[in-house]
Amino acid sequence: MNQKALALTFQQAVEGFLLNLHAEGYSQSTIDIYKWGLSKFATHVPDNIQDIEKEHLLIAFSTVRDKGLKPASIQNVWIAMRSFFNWAEKELSLKRVDKGIPLPKASEPIIKPLSEDEIKCLLSACNNTKRATPQNRKSFSMHRPTAKRDKAIILTLLDSGLRVSELARLTISDLDLETGQITVIPYGSGLKSKPRTVFIGKLSKSTLWRYLTGRNIESEDFVFTSKENRQMNRNTIRKLLVSLGNRAEIQHVYPHRFRHTFAIQYLRNSGDIYT
Repeated sequence: MNQKALALTFQQAVEGFLLNLHAEGYSQSTIDIYKWGLSKFATHVPDNIQDIEKEHLLIAFSTVRDKGLKPASIQNVWIAMRSFFNWAEKELSLKRVDKGIPLPKASEPIIKPLSEDEIKCLLSACNNTKRATPQNRKSFSMHRPTAKRDKAIILTLLDSGLRVSELARLTISDLDLETGQITVIPYGSGLKSKPRTVFIGKLSKSTLWRYLTGRNIESEDFVFTSKENRQMNRNTIRKLLVSLGNRAEIQHVYPHRFRHTFAIQYLRNSGDIYT
């Protein structure tokens, strides 16, 4: 046992592990998932890290399953555990008590691409707020001030196949509206986001142009911002798309469904599957 581990609590070791992930360039969203996964063990393991045994981990997993988490979430807990003990073995010479605990099975979700009618409904939902019917007054709806931005988000996702985190990181310098070219710059470890160039079509270019026209922008500014001119992150965009889906009465509207729709349309239009 490494002497550094003798006085360490589980929580202190987790903090060291998360700092290491940050130093290696992992995205904050990935770090948050690991932090969430490891929190599921906090109340089930001894305070001193060297006293942790396999039985403690099995009890924690049993508790996680009893809470009715989705299979994919349970897998995230397992991945966080394995990554943590792999780091602890190398950094703290801690024994691998996690070995022999199998990866929980998770069925692959069925992702249906958005239909043309659903896309039209989503774009229409960007225009106005949901119709309100106050007492003693006619029902009415109001123009949404973010309509141009929201349409640009939908069409850019559909045309480019970008991940939502990649979309959120786009800056003005990454866009070329004349050619429709978007430069994707990898983030952190680059495990998911690969450097590449993607393209958007005429409708997306014109929609982006209308959204950006009138803004006082610099090359380093983020493309998609809130009404307060702050960068929109992946969760903000996800909540927006869910809200638009509810307004358009379309179920299961979330960012990856746009990426899936792009891939299906690309292949249907004779795209190369290896590309």
